[in-house]
Amino acid sequence: MTTTFTPNRNYSLPGTGDDVNSWGPVINANFSAIDNNTAGLLTLALTGGTTTLTATQAQNVFFYLGGALTSNATVVFPGTKMWFMADNSTTGSYTVTLSAAGAGNPYVLAQGINGLFYSDGSNITLVANNSAPAAVIPSGTTLAGFWQASAPVGWTVANVNDYLIRSVSSGAGGTSGSWTISGLNDNVISLSIAQMPSHNHTYTGEVLQGNGYGAFQSNINAGSNGEVTNGNSTNYTGSGTGHNHGITSDGTWRPLVINCLTCTKS
Repeated sequence: MTTTFTPNRNYSLPGTGDDVNSWGPVINANFSAIDNNTAGLLTLALTGGTTTLTATQAQNVFFYLGGALTSNATVVFPGTKMWFMADNSTTGSYTVTLSAAGAGNPYVLAQGINGLFYSDGSNITLVANNSAPAAVIPSGTTLAGFWQASAPVGWTVANVNDYLIRSVSSGAGGTSGSWTISGLNDNVISLSIAQMPSHNHTYTGEVLQGNGYGAFQSNINAGSNGEVTNGNSTNYTGSGTGHNHGITSDGTWRPLVINCLTCTKS
Protein backbone atom coordinates (compact mmCIF):
# COMPACT_ATOMS: atom_id res chain seq x y z
CA MET A 1 0.00 0.00 0.00
CA THR A 2 1.34 3.41 -0.96
CA THR A 3 2.24 5.58 2.00
CA THR A 4 4.27 8.31 0.27
CA PHE A 5 2.80 11.10 -1.89
CA THR A 6 4.16 14.02 -3.89
CA PRO A 7 4.11 17.28 -1.88
CA ASN A 8 2.16 19.40 -4.35
CA ARG A 9 -0.57 17.36 -6.09
CA ASN A 10 -0.58 14.24 -3.91
CA TYR A 11 0.43 11.70 -6.56
CA SER A 12 1.04 8.24 -5.14
CA LEU A 13 4.69 7.21 -4.85
CA PRO A 14 4.75 3.40 -4.52
CA GLY A 15 7.87 2.24 -2.73
CA THR A 16 10.02 -0.65 -3.85
CA GLY A 17 8.12 -3.84 -3.21
CA ASP A 18 4.82 -2.03 -2.47
CA ASP A 19 1.54 -3.02 -4.07
CA VAL A 20 2.83 -6.36 -5.38
CA ASN A 21 0.59 -7.47 -8.27
CA SER A 22 -1.71 -4.45 -7.56
CA TRP A 23 0.38 -1.47 -8.53
CA GLY A 24 -1.57 -1.01 -11.80
CA PRO A 25 -4.58 0.81 -10.27
CA VAL A 26 -2.23 3.07 -8.30
CA ILE A 27 -0.27 4.09 -11.38
CA ASN A 28 -3.47 4.47 -13.43
CA ALA A 29 -4.90 6.78 -10.76
CA ASN A 30 -1.76 8.88 -11.02
CA PHE A 31 -2.07 9.12 -14.81
CA SER A 32 -5.76 10.05 -14.53
CA ALA A 33 -4.90 12.80 -12.06
CA ILE A 34 -2.08 14.07 -14.28
CA ASP A 35 -4.46 14.11 -17.25
CA ASN A 36 -6.96 16.20 -15.28
CA ASN A 37 -4.17 18.45 -13.99
CA THR A 38 -3.18 19.32 -17.55
CA ALA A 39 -6.51 19.38 -19.40
CA GLY A 40 -9.41 18.64 -17.05
CA LEU A 41 -12.52 20.84 -17.00
CA LEU A 42 -14.94 21.08 -14.08
CA THR A 43 -18.24 22.92 -14.49
CA LEU A 44 -19.91 24.20 -11.33
CA ALA A 45 -23.39 25.71 -11.17
CA LEU A 46 -23.16 28.17 -8.29
CA THR A 47 -26.09 29.78 -6.50
CA GLY A 48 -24.19 31.22 -3.54
CA GLY A 49 -22.69 30.10 -0.25
CA THR A 50 -19.51 28.05 0.07
CA THR A 51 -18.52 25.23 -2.30
CA THR A 52 -15.55 23.18 -1.08
CA LEU A 53 -13.93 21.17 -3.86
CA THR A 54 -13.34 17.51 -3.31
CA ALA A 55 -9.92 16.04 -4.02
CA THR A 56 -11.20 14.61 -7.31
CA GLN A 57 -12.79 17.92 -8.36
CA ALA A 58 -9.62 19.82 -7.48
CA GLN A 59 -7.60 17.63 -9.89
CA ASN A 60 -8.96 19.66 -12.82
CA VAL A 61 -7.05 22.59 -14.28
CA PHE A 62 -9.96 24.62 -15.65
CA PHE A 63 -12.99 25.62 -13.58
CA TYR A 64 -16.05 27.01 -15.34
CA LEU A 65 -18.19 28.78 -12.73
CA GLY A 66 -21.74 29.32 -13.93
CA GLY A 67 -25.20 29.58 -12.43
CA ALA A 68 -27.52 32.33 -11.20
CA LEU A 69 -26.29 33.75 -7.90
CA THR A 70 -28.76 34.53 -5.14
CA SER A 71 -25.99 35.42 -2.67
CA ASN A 72 -22.22 35.82 -2.60
CA ALA A 73 -20.37 32.59 -3.48
CA THR A 74 -17.01 31.18 -2.35
CA VAL A 75 -15.16 28.30 -4.00
CA VAL A 76 -12.61 26.67 -1.68
CA PHE A 77 -9.60 24.89 -3.21
CA PRO A 78 -7.53 22.35 -1.25
CA GLY A 79 -4.54 23.36 0.85
CA THR A 80 -2.00 22.17 -1.72
CA LYS A 81 0.10 24.01 -4.27
CA MET A 82 -1.51 24.19 -7.70
CA TRP A 83 -2.00 26.16 -10.89
CA PHE A 84 -5.50 26.53 -12.26
CA MET A 85 -7.71 28.62 -14.52
CA ALA A 86 -11.17 29.89 -13.57
CA ASP A 87 -13.96 31.56 -15.54
CA ASN A 88 -16.70 33.49 -13.74
CA SER A 89 -19.75 33.24 -16.01
CA THR A 90 -22.30 33.55 -13.23
CA THR A 91 -25.24 35.95 -13.31
CA GLY A 92 -26.78 37.99 -10.51
CA SER A 93 -25.45 40.96 -8.58
CA TYR A 94 -23.21 38.98 -6.23
CA THR A 95 -19.52 38.14 -5.95
CA VAL A 96 -17.50 34.96 -6.54
CA THR A 97 -14.47 34.50 -4.29
CA LEU A 98 -11.70 31.96 -4.85
CA SER A 99 -10.23 30.76 -1.58
CA ALA A 100 -7.80 28.09 -0.34
CA ALA A 101 -8.17 25.74 2.60
CA GLY A 102 -5.15 27.38 4.22
CA ALA A 103 -7.33 30.48 4.82
CA GLY A 104 -4.85 33.02 3.47
CA ASN A 105 -5.65 35.79 0.99
CA PRO A 106 -8.61 35.00 -1.30
CA TYR A 107 -9.32 36.52 -4.72
CA VAL A 108 -12.63 38.01 -5.88
CA LEU A 109 -13.12 37.06 -9.54
CA ALA A 110 -15.32 39.56 -11.37
CA GLN A 111 -18.15 38.36 -13.57
CA GLY A 112 -17.21 37.91 -17.22
CA ILE A 113 -13.52 37.50 -16.37
CA ASN A 114 -11.33 34.41 -16.59
CA GLY A 115 -7.84 34.15 -15.26
CA LEU A 116 -4.81 32.01 -14.46
CA PHE A 117 -4.14 31.57 -10.74
CA TYR A 118 -1.54 30.08 -8.42
CA SER A 119 -2.36 28.72 -5.00
CA ASP A 120 0.30 28.03 -2.38
CA GLY A 121 -2.30 26.22 -0.30
CA SER A 122 -3.27 29.37 1.61
CA ASN A 123 -3.22 32.34 -0.77
CA ILE A 124 -4.83 32.65 -4.20
CA THR A 125 -2.72 34.82 -6.50
CA LEU A 126 -3.80 36.12 -9.91
CA VAL A 127 -1.13 35.53 -12.56
CA ALA A 128 -2.97 36.85 -15.63
CA ASN A 129 -6.53 37.48 -16.80
CA ASN A 130 -8.44 38.45 -19.92
CA SER A 131 -9.45 41.87 -18.67
CA ALA A 132 -8.50 45.07 -20.46
CA PRO A 133 -9.76 48.64 -19.94
CA ALA A 134 -12.35 48.28 -22.69
CA ALA A 135 -13.44 44.83 -21.44
CA VAL A 136 -14.17 45.70 -17.80
CA ILE A 137 -15.95 48.99 -18.58
CA PRO A 138 -19.57 48.34 -19.62
CA SER A 139 -20.58 49.17 -23.18
CA GLY A 140 -22.18 52.60 -23.45
CA THR A 141 -20.04 54.12 -20.68
CA THR A 142 -18.99 57.73 -21.43
CA LEU A 143 -15.74 59.02 -19.93
CA ALA A 144 -14.09 62.42 -20.16
CA GLY A 145 -10.36 63.11 -20.18
CA PHE A 146 -8.68 61.11 -22.97
CA TRP A 147 -5.42 62.98 -23.59
CA GLN A 148 -4.68 61.73 -27.10
CA ALA A 149 -5.30 62.69 -30.71
CA SER A 150 -8.02 60.11 -31.42
CA ALA A 151 -10.40 57.80 -29.58
CA PRO A 152 -9.03 54.45 -28.37
CA VAL A 153 -10.08 51.31 -30.21
CA GLY A 154 -13.69 50.49 -29.32
CA TRP A 155 -14.56 54.07 -28.30
CA THR A 156 -16.39 56.82 -30.20
CA VAL A 157 -15.75 60.55 -29.80
CA ALA A 158 -18.77 62.39 -28.34
CA ASN A 159 -19.80 65.65 -30.04
CA VAL A 160 -19.19 68.01 -27.11
CA ASN A 161 -16.79 70.78 -28.18
CA ASP A 162 -15.70 73.81 -26.14
CA TYR A 163 -17.13 72.58 -22.82
CA LEU A 164 -15.68 72.77 -19.32
CA ILE A 165 -16.03 69.79 -16.95
CA ARG A 166 -18.22 70.29 -13.88
CA SER A 167 -18.28 67.75 -11.05
CA VAL A 168 -21.76 67.12 -9.62
CA SER A 169 -23.22 64.65 -7.12
CA SER A 170 -26.46 64.27 -9.10
CA GLY A 171 -27.87 65.25 -12.48
CA ALA A 172 -24.83 64.02 -14.40
CA GLY A 173 -24.86 62.97 -18.02
CA GLY A 174 -25.98 66.26 -19.53
CA THR A 175 -24.79 69.79 -20.14
CA SER A 176 -25.70 73.16 -18.70
CA GLY A 177 -24.69 76.81 -18.77
CA SER A 178 -23.88 79.10 -21.68
CA TRP A 179 -21.00 81.16 -22.99
CA THR A 180 -23.38 84.18 -23.15
CA ILE A 181 -22.78 86.01 -19.88
CA SER A 182 -25.98 86.97 -18.10
CA GLY A 183 -27.05 88.17 -14.68
CA LEU A 184 -24.74 91.23 -14.61
CA ASN A 185 -26.01 94.82 -14.18
CA ASP A 186 -23.97 98.00 -14.74
CA ASN A 187 -25.62 100.54 -12.45
CA VAL A 188 -25.44 104.21 -13.50
CA ILE A 189 -23.32 106.41 -11.23
CA SER A 190 -23.05 110.20 -11.20
CA LEU A 191 -19.60 111.44 -10.25
CA SER A 192 -19.34 114.04 -7.52
CA ILE A 193 -16.87 116.94 -7.91
CA ALA A 194 -14.56 115.21 -5.44
CA GLN A 195 -14.50 112.10 -7.64
CA MET A 196 -13.57 114.05 -10.78
CA PRO A 197 -9.91 114.51 -11.73
CA SER A 198 -8.49 117.91 -10.83
CA HIS A 199 -9.33 120.27 -13.71
CA ASN A 200 -10.31 123.83 -14.69
CA HIS A 201 -12.17 125.54 -17.53
CA THR A 202 -10.68 128.10 -19.88
CA TYR A 203 -12.75 131.06 -21.09
CA THR A 204 -12.64 134.10 -23.33
CA GLY A 205 -14.53 137.24 -22.34
CA GLU A 206 -14.59 140.69 -20.71
CA VAL A 207 -14.12 140.95 -16.99
CA LEU A 208 -15.94 143.73 -15.16
CA GLN A 209 -15.06 145.01 -11.74
CA GLY A 210 -17.25 146.98 -9.43
CA ASN A 211 -20.99 147.04 -9.15
CA GLY A 212 -20.98 143.50 -7.70
CA TYR A 213 -18.74 141.82 -10.28
CA GLY A 214 -15.72 141.64 -8.01
CA ALA A 215 -16.93 138.42 -6.45
CA PHE A 216 -17.11 136.80 -9.89
CA GLN A 217 -13.61 137.95 -10.70
CA SER A 218 -12.22 136.47 -7.51
CA ASN A 219 -13.03 132.99 -8.79
CA ILE A 220 -11.37 133.38 -12.16
CA ASN A 221 -7.98 134.26 -13.50
CA ALA A 222 -8.39 137.30 -15.72
CA GLY A 223 -6.97 140.68 -16.68
CA SER A 224 -7.99 144.13 -15.41
CA ASN A 225 -11.46 145.68 -15.41
CA GLY A 226 -13.01 145.83 -18.83
CA GLU A 227 -10.22 143.97 -20.52
CA VAL A 228 -11.10 141.34 -23.12
CA THR A 229 -9.01 138.25 -22.28
CA ASN A 230 -8.29 135.01 -24.13
CA GLY A 231 -7.07 131.66 -22.72
CA ASN A 232 -7.78 132.45 -19.09
CA SER A 233 -9.32 129.82 -16.82
CA THR A 234 -11.31 129.15 -13.71
CA ASN A 235 -9.62 127.87 -10.58
CA TYR A 236 -8.89 124.12 -10.37
CA THR A 237 -11.38 121.82 -8.67
CA GLY A 238 -11.78 118.02 -8.20
CA SER A 239 -9.42 115.64 -6.40
CA GLY A 240 -9.81 112.35 -8.27
CA THR A 241 -11.00 110.25 -5.33
CA GLY A 242 -12.08 106.66 -6.05
CA HIS A 243 -15.44 105.60 -7.46
CA ASN A 244 -17.05 102.44 -8.81
CA HIS A 245 -19.52 101.59 -11.52
CA GLY A 246 -21.88 99.56 -9.38
CA ILE A 247 -21.62 96.28 -11.35
CA THR A 248 -23.63 93.59 -9.57
CA SER A 249 -24.33 89.90 -10.27
CA ASP A 250 -27.30 87.77 -9.31
CA GLY A 251 -25.02 84.69 -9.20
CA THR A 252 -26.98 82.71 -11.78
CA TRP A 253 -24.51 82.65 -14.68
CA ARG A 254 -22.45 79.52 -15.30
CA PRO A 255 -20.09 78.72 -18.20
CA LEU A 256 -20.97 75.97 -20.67
CA VAL A 257 -20.14 72.66 -18.95
CA ILE A 258 -20.44 68.89 -19.13
CA ASN A 259 -21.93 67.58 -15.88
CA CYS A 260 -19.86 64.61 -14.63
CA LEU A 261 -19.89 62.41 -11.53
CA THR A 262 -16.65 61.97 -9.60
CA CYS A 263 -16.57 58.29 -8.55
CA THR A 264 -14.14 55.87 -6.90
CA LYS A 265 -14.15 52.23 -8.00
CA SER A 266 -14.70 49.85 -5.09
